[in-house]
Order: sequence, then C-alpha cells, then structure tokens
Amino acid sequence: MAAPLQNYQEILSRPVAARSDLEAAQLLFDNEQFREALQLLDRHFGPPSELCICQDPVAFEELLVLYCWTLFELKRFESLATVFGNLEPELVAVSPRLLVVWCRYSIQAGRSAEAMAAGMPFVDCNRRLIPAVMGPLLFAMGMAQYKLGDVDRGCETLEQSFAVSSIAGSRSEAALVGNYLGFVKCRTGQYNESIKWFMRSLDYYVESGLLRKCSMISLNLGISRYKLGEYPEAIRQFEESLRLGAKANAPHRQCFANIALGNVHRLTRDFESARRHLHTAYNQAQELQFPREEALALEFLGDVYRDEGQTESARRFYARAMAIGLQIAPEGDIVMELRRRNGECFGLENRAAEAMPELQRALDMSRAQKDRFEEGVTLRVMSEVAYRSHDLANARRFIDKSCALLVEIGARHEAAIALLHSVDLRLAEVETGRGQSPRAMLLDQAWRQATEALDLFMRVDVRWWTDKCRATVARVSAMRSAAERGAADAKSKLAGYAPGDIIVHASTAMRDLVQLCDMFASCDDPVLVTGETGTGKEVVARRLHTHGRRADGPLVVVNVAAIPQTMFEREFFGHTKGAFSGADRDSQGYAAQADGGTLFLDEIGDLPLEVQPKLLRLLQEGTYQAIGDPKVRRTDVRLIAATNANLRQHVAEGKFRADLYYRLQTLELDIAPLRDRPEDVLPLLRHFLSLAANRPVDLAEYFNRRSLAQLVQHEWPGNAREIAMVAKRAHLALLAQGRVLVQVAKTDGSYLLADGPGDMPTIEEAAPAFLTPVEAAERTRILLAIEANGGSRLLAAQSLGMGRSTLYRKLARLGIATRQD
Repeated sequence: MAAPLQNYQEILSRPVAARSDLEAAQLLFDNEQFREALQLLDRHFGPPSELCICQDPVAFEELLVLYCWTLFELKRFESLATVFGNLEPELVAVSPRLLVVWCRYSIQAGRSAEAMAAGMPFVDCNRRLIPAVMGPLLFAMGMAQYKLGDVDRGCETLEQSFAVSSIAGSRSEAALVGNYLGFVKCRTGQYNESIKWFMRSLDYYVESGLLRKCSMISLNLGISRYKLGEYPEAIRQFEESLRLGAKANAPHRQCFANIALGNVHRLTRDFESARRHLHTAYNQAQELQFPREEALALEFLGDVYRDEGQTESARRFYARAMAIGLQIAPEGDIVMELRRRNGECFGLENRAAEAMPELQRALDMSRAQKDRFEEGVTLRVMSEVAYRSHDLANARRFIDKSCALLVEIGARHEAAIALLHSVDLRLAEVETGRGQSPRAMLLDQAWRQATEALDLFMRVDVRWWTDKCRATVARVSAMRSAAERGAADAKSKLAGYAPGDIIVHASTAMRDLVQLCDMFASCDDPVLVTGETGTGKEVVARRLHTHGRRADGPLVVVNVAAIPQTMFEREFFGHTKGAFSGADRDSQGYAAQADGGTLFLDEIGDLPLEVQPKLLRLLQEGTYQAIGDPKVRRTDVRLIAATNANLRQHVAEGKFRADLYYRLQTLELDIAPLRDRPEDVLPLLRHFLSLAANRPVDLAEYFNRRSLAQLVQHEWPGNAREIAMVAKRAHLALLAQGRVLVQVAKTDGSYLLADGPGDMPTIEEAAPAFLTPVEAAERTRILLAIEANGGSRLLAAQSLGMGRSTLYRKLARLGIATRQD
C-alpha cells in the first residue's frame, strides 16, 4: 500500500471541517472504509473510463495512488485495469508509488513475472537508499517471488521489506508485510512462525486502534491455530474477529470470520453451528459481491454434507463453488481444494476412476503452490481411494508420504487422521497377507501409529475422533495378543504355514465386517453371526473370542444341530449323579465348561423350544440349573450364536422365541456370500492351497490364468468351504499327477475344469525380474482383469476402478503388453 501522506494520528486529530478530500479519503481508507473513500475520490476522477487529470501534478499523483489502492482493496480489478489503460506508461515508470500499485495489481492478475521485471530495476538502483516507497516495492517483489514458487527468496525479500518499512518509520506498512509473512509461513506449514509474524502486526493495529485490521489479524491467528489442531483457541480467535468486525461495522470482516467459524465447527463435528455460520457468510458474501468468499462458504457447506455421508449433496455445493473459482483464479487455491474434495467424494462413492485424476491434479496444484498442508491431506485421500480399490501397494505409498509431511509441519488433526488410516491399512495388510513386512512387525507398527494418533486426537480434543481412535487401539491390541498366541502355537507345532487368527479377504464388504467384528470383540454382549453355509461363521466366532477380553478363557464350540433334542438340556446344563438312569457321576455341561470364556452355539435355529427360555435366563441373569440339582448355579459366559436360517421367519412361525431372538440380535454380523464378493476368491484359494501344502504358495504353481478367471466368475454355492475342498483336491492332484485337473460343479449341473499350470506366459507377458511380492500380486490381478474382459484394456481399467492412463502406466512397469484396444 502507498505510504500515508501524513501521520494517521495527526490527521485524525484535526477537526473534520479542516480535512481535505484527500486527507478524509486517506483516513477512510486506513480504517478500511473503502466504499466511502471511493465516493470522495470519484469527485476528482469520475468513472475510471473518463479519468480526469488534475492541474497540480503532485496532488494528482497522490490522489491517483490512493484511488488505485481503493479500487484494489474493493477487488474492482476491471476498473483498475481501465485506469492504468488510460494513463501514459511513462507516468507509471516515473512514479514509484504508482509502480507499487501496478506491481501488486499485476501479481493479483497472475502476471508475477511482469511485476518482477518492472519492479526489480528500481530496487537494484536504490538498495543503498531508503526511500519511503522501497518497503512497499520490496513487499510486492517478495509476493511475486513467492507466487513464482521461490518461497525462500520470497520470504527473504519480505523480511527485508519489513525491516526497511520499520526503519523508515512506516509501521503500518511493516504491519501489512508482517501479516503477509504470517500468511506465507502458514501456507508452507510453519505455523508457529506464522503466529509470531501475526502477533507483530497485531501489536501495531491494537496500538493504532484499527479495529478492522485487528479483526483481520485475529482471523489469521485463528487459521494458524486451526491448522495446528488447536480448535478451542482457533474458535476464540475467530469469535474475537467476528466481534471486532461487528464493532467496526465491517461486514466483510464478519463474512470472513463466519466462514472460518463454520469450518472449525465442522471439524469439531458441530454441524448445526457450522451450517449457521456458513449460511450467514454466504449471504454476506453475495451482498458484498465477494466471489472468493462466496466460493469458500459453498466449499465448506459441501464439507458438512460430505462429513455427514451425503456425498452427492456435497458435490453439488462443490460444483457451484468450482464455477466461481474457475472464473476468478483457475489455478488458485480454491480450485485446488475443490478438486481434492471432489476426488474424495468420488472415492467415498467407490468411483476410483473419476477420483484419481481429480486428486492427482489437486496434488500437482498443491505442490506448485507450496501448500504443504493441502499436499499432505490430498496424499491421505489418494491413499484412501487406493485402499477402497484394493490397491494396497499404492495406498501404502501415498499414506507414508502423507503421515511424514503432516507430522513434520505439526498439523495435529490431519496427521492423526492420516496415522489412523495408516493403521487401518497395516491391519488390512495383515489380514490379506499382502504386506511387505512380517505380520508381527506390521502389528507393532500399527500399534505405534495407533497410540501416536490417539495422543494427537486427545490434544485436538474432538471426542468423535478420540472415541474412534480408542476403538482402533483396542482392535490392534487384541490382534497383537492373538498373534502372540498364534505364534506360540505355530512354534509348538513347527508349522510351515501358520497364518494365525486372520479372516482372509480383499473385498470392502469383508473389510468392514472384520472391523465391526473387532469392535464387537471388546464387549460382552451376545453376538449373532448370520450367513450361508460355508461363509466362515465359526472363523468369525473364533476371532470374536481371541480378540476379546476373554481370550485367555475357554472357547466352547457347540453344534446345536448335532445334538438330539432329548439330550440337549443335559448336554448343555449338565447333570448330577443319579439324575436319570445311567447317570453314575456328576457331569459338567457346556455352560459350566465355558465359565470365564465364550460359548459358541452354531446352528442356533435348531435349538429346541423348551430349552430357549433357559438359555435366555442364562444370558440375562448368568444362572442355570443342572438336571437333578435344585440349586441355582452361576456361570460367566459370553454367547456367540450362528445360523444360516432366517430367525425372523422362525419367530413368525413360532419355532423360535421372539424375546431370545431380540436378545441375540443386540450385535449382529452378517457375512455376505462369496458370489457377492468375487475379489475374495483368489486370496481364499491361495490361503487354502498354502494350508494344504504347509507353506506359502503362488496360484501360478497350480492354475493357469484361464482357470483362475473362471474360478473368480464361479458362484461358489458352498462359499469358502467349497474353495477349501477345491484347494485340497488341487494339491493332491499336483502331488499325485504333477498337474492340477479339478472339476468344479456349477449351479446348473455342468462343470468347469480348472487346470494348470500348462499355459506359460508368452515373451511379451513375461514378468520383469525382481518384482516385489506386492507388485507380483498386482500384476496377477491386472492380467486376470484383462483376461476376464476379453483382452480389453479399457474394460479391465473400469473393472479395476482406475483410469485408462493409470492402467497403461502399470502395464509398462509390470511388463504387460500395452497394445491398444
């Protein structure tokens, strides 16, 4: 900004009648009453297209500089361009103060290189002098260097500007530079440094009584605090900014503060308050005709809907904001943030092919703008999209970079979210066996990151996130304990392939079920596990036990359907000696055997009606009576029940008690059939083949690609149990005949023939040397997708949830032919 003609306080002390239009306009400008200042200045200049030139050249220059600055602050850039277009170029060249305005306008218009070319000659010629204009011009040059990507040099120039302005006695200019330095430090992730610079500016504005400027600095301090995850302090600063803006009758300051408050309330998941502030800000921005602030209000309103799970509504808000952003700054920060948000919504909708291009563009823009915070968040979102697409290798690559960056810059909340996602990813690597490190190491890494995330969430103090992280910490702890027990068992058995307590899967449906299972494991309420025959209900029950607090107690497994109805009560509750003919001794039932542990009742739909009230009593009171014993006995058990029957229909038909059904249904896990999650077929097949061989195996040892593609498309009516049978037969065939030849029955009565590994890869399909296990698995997955889609790379890309260009990059890297469709 141009240096004031006279000291602000001195002008303020004059009687109103003694002030000239120029002095009055300067006073209004300094107090951010830009519209009122422009009204005074229009008396001398008229409309920009009819620029009038005063007779006095000194007065003309002073008025013109203030006029241009006023148009600049009001964001009337078209009018400002008209003013400069009507001026002689030589006038700008010989007037340093006009040169400063022109440089700042050029930077705003995206012509930073032109601003540098015009301003640096003056700076180089006057470095040993300290003219009043040197500070503002250095300020403009520092801004241009920052905009051009030279952050270090830009900061150095800005600090020179601050020093020169301070020495020249222009504290208002120094405060302005300090505020911008705070902005740059905040943008580059140096939040504590940004706070120091903002505080330096605030000292001057408080001393000068400039309420609007104080409101601005309070807003900026709040932004730095929110980036650090210090939400209570950020809200305090934003509310102070709002208060000062109202006191100074500055609606634009109130608009900015409402936007910031809405965003922080959204981050703390106070969605009602967030909406209130953001709608207010949107209306204020429209009234003020501030397109940038209008776009920001729409952007953050979209965030509220996204966080509530309404991604389509969120994208509608983002589209409205994007239209504004593209108009005012196509390569600006708003467009960058909106691309990332759109990509995130597409990812949540499992539309990876649309998500990744948006996210890659957002990542490129964040790096070009040196916005390290946005870069870290975008990398985390890219990891989440890759994770949902089962691309664990890229998910790991993205999240490791995200965690490192966000932790480095001290962005607590976002770093904690990234760490929490990294934990989920490590657990998926454990469950699927696709991690590059041993299982124990992955679990140790997950534990360290989970506890680090919990520490950060507790400091951020958002209860929703803290509770979510605590559940993850408990899940990791249970998995580590189960792994230690499994390792001990494997060591005692000298097992060659001991995967431990895992549920093999790659599908999103099973991943969600496993996470839910681990959450249920930590409590003692009954769990009902439903699913078709062979889906793995007992495996889920064992996981509930081994990951829960009762893991050191017994797990008693009872197949209800295998017990005759006449014998069920005595088998379940036990009996005393002489209770019936042949009872020559006391006998403990399943209820007593499971004391302190877990009782798993498989096929509970076959439980006799007369026994159901006694089981309900056991669940509600923990008591039962053995046959022949009048005394009430106690047992402490956690019940897990499983069925492939429709219990609700059984209740309607009177075959199952409604009260017992609703007691069991407190926590329910429904396992989807394998036909609904074909991506789990090959991981399960590899798992069961490894069990049969007692060593880790590769599918290519047993089957050719054609057979694997057919097996993926098979409906598997027997689910995982059927895959286990096929794997065992395939292994026996390979041992006996040296080649696999297995018939798999289809639901229509026909058979598919799975054989191999007869068709060796052609030269163009040969895998490159030294592929990592993860890359080799990815290569197999892509080859199967191409095979399943008749050789079409385009259709394969769509089925894999990635863009065609992304697939072609992978094809080249993994040694797969990239012929065009």
